[in-house]
Amino acid sequence: MRLDSGAARRVFPPQWLADDPQAGAIDIPWREAEPVAPEAICVCSRDALVHQGYMTGALQRSRHCRLRIRRLWQRHDARRLERLILLLDEGQRCHVAAWIRIELLAFEPRWKRRLVESDLPFGAILEQAGIRPAFADRRYFRLPRLFPWSGMLAYRRCCGDHYGRGHRMLGEDGRLLAEVREVLP
Repeated sequence: MRLDSGAARRVFPPQWLADDPQAGAIDIPWREAEPVAPEAICVCSRDALVHQGYMTGALQRSRHCRLRIRRLWQRHDARRLERLILLLDEGQRCHVAAWIRIELLAFEPRWKRRLVESDLPFGAILEQAGIRPAFADRRYFRLPRLFPWSGMLAYRRCCGDHYGRGHRMLGEDGRLLAEVREVLP
């Protein structure tokens, strides 16, 4: 699969921003995101973002740590699970802030419960389920700022901007599994 350059495409913010007052208290400025091409991402963030795999796996390998999610906000019904999360290491240091909307109807009942209740990253649960998704509509972006978190680790040493990516994850049958926006602190 070819990585999308994102050069002329708009970055779409998660839709929950306007309709949930609790979620709005968590300030990730998605609407300020500016599209960037992969080659425009600073060197210290590029390897973590520009690859074909899961963000969590890439970070765990490159930073030699195990990551778990911390839910900042979550809502779900029988059809969808939507959450804003941080990916934290064992020392509670943040490596990623992310929004994800998971289409629960795309999963067997036993995996739906696991998705809603688990603190494992989505990619880890997909691996356990034997699901190998395709990544579609990959877009890269830059944020001028990110909400403060006491455990945020700034791995970027060459720039002051925050870079991220967004994409849709599709099952082998082409069915939408999830939509994801993730940004490096």
